[in-house]
Amino acid sequence: MSRTSKYALAFLLLALSTGQALAQKQKMPSLEKGEPPPGEAMKMTVGIANAVLRDLLARRYLVVTKPGFLVPGQTWGETKSITIKTDMLLFDYDIATKDKHYTQHAKLVFSDIGNYFSTNSKGEYYYADYPHLNKIYRDLSGSLDVLAWAKQKDAQRFADALNRLLYESHVNKNPPLDNSAFNALAATWRKDPSVRPKPPEEWERHRLMAEEHFKENDHIAALESYEAAIAAWPPWAEGWFNAALLYSELGEFTCAADRMKHYLELMPDAPDAKAARAKVLIWEEKAKE
Repeated sequence: MSRTSKYALAFLLLALSTGQALAQKQKMPSLEKGEPPPGEAMKMTVGIANAVLRDLLARRYLVVTKPGFLVPGQTWGETKSITIKTDMLLFDYDIATKDKHYTQHAKLVFSDIGNYFSTNSKGEYYYADYPHLNKIYRDLSGSLDVLAWAKQKDAQRFADALNRLLYESHVNKNPPLDNSAFNALAATWRKDPSVRPKPPEEWERHRLMAEEHFKENDHIAALESYEAAIAAWPPWAEGWFNAALLYSELGEFTCAADRMKHYLELMPDAPDAKAARAKVLIWEEKAKE
């Protein structure tokens, strides 16, 4: 193949990939209009989304830029100081060149999304574009390629988790948790256990997977399975209790306290109820820090 043919083929492939990316972007729901994000985002709780972001930031692919003519390349390395708030995501990462090593600060303010890329857009969701995730944040240098993973599924999972938090920040506005409907049901089940629904088939599948993931020390996957299990069968007190402990292990204390409150509504006189109430108080204080 001639050099000209190679250039033409490369240009065609680039055009096709750009066209696919634009088509994917055009299909995205509108954050500005309050539409829910695509993919698996809404299957995550806010606590799980936070944990997923921290986990994947810690496991970023160490990106190496190609050096230009007589210009050394850069390696964007280890992630440090990860902070996730209701309105922004912050973290630091190392940058190494042939001659120096320093730390860069990355900051994504959720309310600013869309303003970087279009003066007509007030908000947009993100998508994964293999092998890296595009348009995640603006750091001080304006780079957008620092967030990258070797596997497409990891990039997509990061996009889903981030989109979940964007939806919460822009649309749901982080409303206080309201358990009144569940508390009323729990009171009915305690008063007359015969009216408590039987567990569906899907509950058993989620329960088994939660236990399997926990044995494998994959706490995020275990928590997702526990959440699916208690959604399928809310009377499962043990599931609420285990979910609370896992949220606590992951540092998501608001969700931990909430899940333990569900457990106490179902089992107010359990032998460990006093200890569970103490955990709720501790977790609620930690959530304020």
